[in-house]
Amino acid sequence: RMSVRVRAPAAGIPVLLKVETADASAFAELQVSTTVANEWEVLTWDFATAGLDPNLAYERAIIFFDFGSIGDGSVYYWENVQLGAPAAEPEAPAGLTLPITFDANGVDYPLDVFGGAASQLVADPANGDLRVAQTVKTAGAETFAGTVIGGFGSSLAEPIPFAEGATSLNVRVLTPSAGTPVLLKLENADQSATTELLVNTTVGGAFETLTWNFADAPGFSLDVDYVRVVIFFDFGSVGDGATYLFDDVRFGAGGLSLPITFDASGVTYPLDVFGGAASQVVADPADGALRVAQSVKNAGAETFAGTVIGGFGSSLSTAIPFVDGATSMSVRVQAPAAGIPVLLKLENADQSATTEVLVNTTVADAFETLTWDFSNDPNFSLDVDYVRVVIFFDFGSVGDGATYLFDDVQFGAGE
Repeated sequence: RMSVRVRAPAAGIPVLLKVETADASAFAELQVSTTVANEWEVLTWDFATAGLDPNLAYERAIIFFDFGSIGDGSVYYWENVQLGAPAAEPEAPAGLTLPITFDANGVDYPLDVFGGAASQLVADPANGDLRVAQTVKTAGAETFAGTVIGGFGSSLAEPIPFAEGATSLNVRVLTPSAGTPVLLKLENADQSATTELLVNTTVGGAFETLTWNFADAPGFSLDVDYVRVVIFFDFGSVGDGATYLFDDVRFGAGGLSLPITFDASGVTYPLDVFGGAASQVVADPADGALRVAQSVKNAGAETFAGTVIGGFGSSLSTAIPFVDGATSMSVRVQAPAAGIPVLLKLENADQSATTEVLVNTTVADAFETLTWDFSNDPNFSLDVDYVRVVIFFDFGSVGDGATYLFDDVQFGAGE
């Protein structure tokens, strides 16, 4: 007897296994059929019924899929060719649960690859105590090289809970350049139903959160239980050895939600900077159990040094809900002096539409709530979806090393 683990696109497909002596002067062959479609199974050939001569040494095995039929382009997989009784089917990996952060203690995060990708878990470059997934699209890798999050044959612990109006997934990614196409593919358990969507990165060399809204993706259906996620970097291009990072595979649209308090458990608050600012989340000086954002305008920093709340390329989970008569944003700030100009800038997703307003602090070394009414800016429009907030302290002055704190970024006038 011999056994092989196979996967075929349909049940009832004849698979011929032939064994030969070294010079092919003697052989035995036997045909068995698959019993399932698009799933792994172990097939067994008992050559005792096929004229096998036990006195001969058979040194070659040949396998024929869909034997007797002309090829139609079908793809077959096979592995674990062995003598004797078939091995027990391996148990499917334990299903992962969304969000997939790669940081849970005691959790295995399989990353199976194909087409020339090479993936593994590595230390988060921003925090060595945490982990992210790394994919290298090796030189010459196929255009479709990808990574199955959770491994081949795995399923999420629960289907992705898509519903009307809730059809998105988001992933935090880092790619070498902006404009890199990232394909996200979803599959049901037996791969009989799939959907995929392509989204391009908007920054290079920095993490950003990409969102895939499958509502308009080909083949997407709310009636399908999607239980597997596959990610493809630089989809459509041959591999060039580039390295990609990804993390935080989550259900829903990416991005922070207003109000932004910096205190929600399990939420990451990216603060990307430019022009010489340095920003991070720190303990609230009034209550160490809470957090605020700190921005240092380093000595010599540009007059326009600022902080993107949520990070470069990010978008709020929903657009700021401005309407006629409700056109304000407020932030609680602490500055080292009164009279310091603080600019708040809002952007749409591709930065083709922006609005900004300047407001001065009124106290020194104490928190106060500042309010920006964007109806005062002639560039403001109620027809624009503003989804990104940028804050600039001491706008218009070269940095002098001063430290600023801010918290509670919210829609509406402050109290």
